[in-house]
Amino acid sequence: MIVTLTVKNTSKEPKGFSPSDQKLFDDQGRSFEPNATAQIALGGSDIPVWDNINPGNTVDVKVVYDMPADAKPATIELHDSMFSGGVKVNLG
Repeated sequence: MIVTLTVKNTSKEPKGFSPSDQKLFDDQGRSFEPNATAQIALGGSDIPVWDNINPGNTVDVKVVYDMPADAKPATIELHDSMFSGGVKVNLG
């Protein structure tokens, strides 16, 4: 599964962003972590692993998840860092 995100830094200082901090959940409540190796091989992302985003800048990121064939993506939990509480966004 490939999820494409557009991320904008709306703060007044640089902020770090890592695709590996984004969690995907299927309709069975199972949690999936991104596959960094597949993401780097896929290419096409402004941030393949981790980088700072300067204020006002926008980046496009493709996040790759290795999921079983029966998995139906339901929500993605987006984080600005591994320490944030995150926000869940419904998919579909």
